[in-house]
Amino acid sequence: MEATETTTTEHLNISVRRDLNMRKGKMAAQVAHAACAQLLNAMDDFGAYRVLRGEDYQKLQQLIQAEAVEIHMVADEAALRDSLTNPALSTVITDRGLTEFGGVPTVTTAAQGVFKPSLKKAVPLAGADLIARQWFVFSKQQPLPKEVAAKMAALGCLTMMESLLTPLEGASDGSMKLCMSNDALRGWLTAGFGKIGMGVKTDADMDALKGSLVTSSVHHVGLVSGASKLLVIGPEFPECMATITGKESALYTEGALTLL
Repeated sequence: MEATETTTTEHLNISVRRDLNMRKGKMAAQVAHAACAQLLNAMDDFGAYRVLRGEDYQKLQQLIQAEAVEIHMVADEAALRDSLTNPALSTVITDRGLTEFGGVPTVTTAAQGVFKPSLKKAVPLAGADLIARQWFVFSKQQPLPKEVAAKMAALGCLTMMESLLTPLEGASDGSMKLCMSNDALRGWLTAGFGKIGMGVKTDADMDALKGSLVTSSVHHVGLVSGASKLLVIGPEFPECMATITGKESALYTEGALTLL
C-alpha cells in the first residue's frame, strides 16, 4: 500500500473580546481587520509595491481553500493578551473608538498564526482619515450567528487581498506583488485599512447590488458558507460607492445597505 503525502494547513487564530458586546457587523469588521493586518504585516514594503514571499502566498492559498480560520471568544483584554502564545508574531487590533466605545481607543481582537512579521513591514499613518474603506455586505435572509459572520469576514478579507496580488517579476520563489498604483488601495492601506460590516435584507438584494458593482467596475469578491452569503467590496472611495448604494454618512452608507 503506497504512502500518501499529507499537507497540514496552519490555522489563523483570532481572539475576540466578549466583554465589549460588539454588534455583529462591528465584530466582523474587527476580526477581518486582525486577519488583514496579520497578512499585511508579513509583506515587505518597497514603497510603490509590497511583496508577499512565495512561501507565505502558498500558505494564504491553503488557508483560504481550507477555510482555516478559528474564532476564539475570550473574556476581556487580559484574556486576549494571555491567549497569544508568541506576541511578537501576533497582531493586536486597537479600534479608534469612532463608532463605538465612546471615542476611547479599545483593544478588540488579535490574530496569530500562519504569517510572520516582515522586517520591512509598513506602518499605517496613525490618526489618518479613512479616505477609502472596505465593505462587508451580508445577506440577512438566513440566520447569521456572530461567529459565523466573523469567520466569513476574515476569509472574505483574505480572499480579496489574494485577488489583488500579481506575480512579482523575476521572482523564482513564486513571490507576489501588491501594487500601490491604485489610489483607493494606497489610501486605504496607509490610513489603516478601514472596514465596515453591512447587511441587505435578501439574497436577491445582494444579487442586485452585485450587478450594480459589475456595471460600475467596482472590485468585489463573494463568499458562501452554508446558507450564508457575503460580498466584500473595495477598498474603494466612499464617493464612488455613493453612486451605487447611496450617500455616505458619518456612521454608515445610507440607501441599499444598513449597519449589521
